[in-house]
Amino acid sequence: TSEHFSGTAVLAVSPKNSAAQADMDYDLGPGMSTVFELETELQPGKYVFFIKNKNNEIENTFLFKELEAVMYDGEQGNIYEFVNYYGINDRSLRLGIKNGSLTMENVSGAESEFVIYTAIPAERREGEIIFSAEETDFGEVCAYVKRGCELVPAPQLRCPAEITYVFRNEPKVKEIRKTKIALEDGEETEIPFEVLGIDRDADAFLLEVAAETTETSGLRYPYTLFHSTAPENTAHMYGFVRMIRRNKQC
Repeated sequence: TSEHFSGTAVLAVSPKNSAAQADMDYDLGPGMSTVFELETELQPGKYVFFIKNKNNEIENTFLFKELEAVMYDGEQGNIYEFVNYYGINDRSLRLGIKNGSLTMENVSGAESEFVIYTAIPAERREGEIIFSAEETDFGEVCAYVKRGCELVPAPQLRCPAEITYVFRNEPKVKEIRKTKIALEDGEETEIPFEVLGIDRDADAFLLEVAAETTETSGLRYPYTLFHSTAPENTAHMYGFVRMIRRNKQC
C-alpha cells in the first residue's frame, strides 16, 4: 500500500462463545506488514473466524474450522457450556461415553431439562449447507455451503426457516433421534446407545443438545450446545463426536 493506516482490528468468532475477542492494534506505513499470533480456547463445534475493522481498511477473509469432540470410553468427560447469541451462559453439561452409553452430568447449578438430538454421520454432498448460526439470520456472518473441495459463502441464505426448507436434513442422515431428559444439579445419567440410535460398535456420531430454560423460552431459536437453530430438521451444525475405545479389537 502507498498509504498509512492505523487502528484496531478484532479477530471475531461465530457462533457466540465464552472466549474473549482478540484485539490487534496496527500502525502501518507504505510497504509495511505485520504478523499477529493469537491464542483462543474453544470447545468442540463448528466455527467461522473473521476480521472486524471499523475503518474497513483490512480485507476480510474467513476461516472455517470444525473441532471434534473426542470422548474416551470410561474416562471422565469434559464440561460443555451453552452460550447463545445474547450471551446467556447459564447451563453446562459434562459429557462422556461409558460401556455403550452416553453419560451426562448436569453441572449447571440448577435443575435442568434437556433435549438430546443424535444421528449417524453422513457423507457431505455437493452444494450442501455446512455452517449457519443465529448470527447468519442477523447478517453478521454468512452461511457456507460445499462447492467441490472448498466452502464458499452463501450470503443469500439468512433465515433459518428458509435454510431448513431449501436444505432440509443436511447432511443426509438416515434419522435424527430425539430424547428428552431432566436432571437435578449434579445428577448424572447414562443413556444407552440403542436409545440414541447409535450402533454399539460405531466410532462416531453427531450430537446436539438443547437446554430448556425460563430465560430462553421466549427466544426465537432454541438454546443449543452446538448452535443449531433447527435441530429437529437439520444436523449440519451438530457436534461431531469421535469415540475412542482403548480395548476395541481391530
